[in-house]
Amino acid sequence: MEGAIEVYRWQAEYDSWHAPALPTRLLARHGRGAEAVEVVRAMNSAEDRIVDLLCELLAAEGRAGEGLAHLDALEARGAWEPWELFRLRARLLAACGRLDEAVEEARASSGSGGPYAAEEMARLLADAGRPEEAIAFLDSDRPEHRRTLGLLLIERGRAEEAVPLPRAPRSTTPPPEPEPGPGPAGHGDCPPF
Repeated sequence: MEGAIEVYRWQAEYDSWHAPALPTRLLARHGRGAEAVEVVRAMNSAEDRIVDLLCELLAAEGRAGEGLAHLDALEARGAWEPWELFRLRARLLAACGRLDEAVEEARASSGSGGPYAAEEMARLLADAGRPEEAIAFLDSDRPEHRRTLGLLLIERGRAEEAVPLPRAPRSTTPPPEPEPGPGPAGHGDCPPF
């Protein structure tokens, strides 16, 4: 593994954007996920790629509740807007076995998460084996939902419903601006997924 770390260090000189993910994912793949989490935490960054990586690693370690607490802290400090946290929150809630709570939060604040919030929820529902709910979550009038909706319909054997989606005219009405959602309650310990 030391040789791989050296290769990643060399690559980091040329690709600083992906550099933090490379060695930490290598550590996680080799059963050293807790160490990978600490490496990312030591970066002490609110950059989206670092926060995303930390949440991914925490979820993989069965520590999604810590990821939710980290997102709450970022939100409390004003480091991120609530709708920017939506995608990560939803994934972590799903990892905690609280997908229904994520769906309720998304429905309670339709602007939460920006125009792609429904698409993210649909993906989580489909991954959880709830494809019909995923399809219902998407609005065929929203151009950004059509690709995901089309794929879900095809997977369910409903290709005839998917065919007209790319041909539908685009709306001239801009999507609504995201609304800050309510802050989450305590997260407690989530079971590993």
